[in-house]
Amino acid sequence: MKLVPPKKTPPKPKARGELQEEPDDDLLSHGEPHY
Repeated sequence: MKLVPPKKTPPKPKARGELQEEPDDDLLSHGEPHY
């Protein structure tokens, strides 16, 4: 698991623990999953 870029940091303090809106959003933004 890697740290997210600044633009992704504000909306996901809680998303880190929930893991429900992260995977698809990260895939679209980075092209690679964090998990």
